[in-house]
Amino acid sequence: MRKTILLLVACISLLWTFGCGTTQSITSRITGSVDESLFSQVPAENRGGVVEAEEALSEAQENLKLSELKLNLAETDEKLAKSQKRLAHNLADEAEAKVALAKWEAVDAAGLGAKDKNIDAIASMKKKIAQIQGDRYTIEANIKKIKRDAAEIKELISE
Repeated sequence: MRKTILLLVACISLLWTFGCGTTQSITSRITGSVDESLFSQVPAENRGGVVEAEEALSEAQENLKLSELKLNLAETDEKLAKSQKRLAHNLADEAEAKVALAKWEAVDAAGLGAKDKNIDAIASMKKKIAQIQGDRYTIEANIKKIKRDAAEIKELISE
């Protein structure tokens, strides 16, 4: 859980850094020619639409942050889809291994084939099934983490 929180904080920090950097570079490039010390000397009645323009800039910056969060959510959704596909492959692998195990057990029960070979094959298939199931626990844990991350991003977007 601590790793996930750190990962989320890192992602948000990364977004904040790049978002602010992008916004900063845009505003610096556009307003860089204005001497702020001179502007500060302009009387309030002569500042015209500066307040409205600054509010529009603030809204644009918020929209930029929101779009970055939405992009992050889309990337998270893509990770979720890939993990769910891995889970489906895992389940298919397990089913395939169980079919092979059942066949080996049927061959052994019928007294066909070499007894030692049958026993080894049955043990090997059981081991393979256990490995596949162990992998599934990791995949399912990853899916839970991704779903939690997506929920946290959705919460940030709704704020």
